[in-house]
Amino acid sequence: VADRVAEGALPPPVVDPVLVDGRGGVMFGPEVERAYRDRLIPAAAVVTPNLAEASLLIGRELSRVDDVVAAAEPLAALGAGLT
Repeated sequence: VADRVAEGALPPPVVDPVLVDGRGGVMFGPEVERAYRDRLIPAAAVVTPNLAEASLLIGRELSRVDDVVAAAEPLAALGAGLT
């Protein structure tokens, strides 16, 4: 998908990173997390992680409102919306 977006063959997608199951368990290994961070999210128009996925993507726990507010900057730095 990221390659097709880079070629101009596809518009930037909405990426919903499904990385954590309903019980909070991580569903994939670090290579999938890395692919989201390094390839899919930078190619995206919008990224829609839930709290657990956002925490995983930025590598810090998000348990308080202040944590969530502070997470906006590192999530934005992943590059969604910049293509």
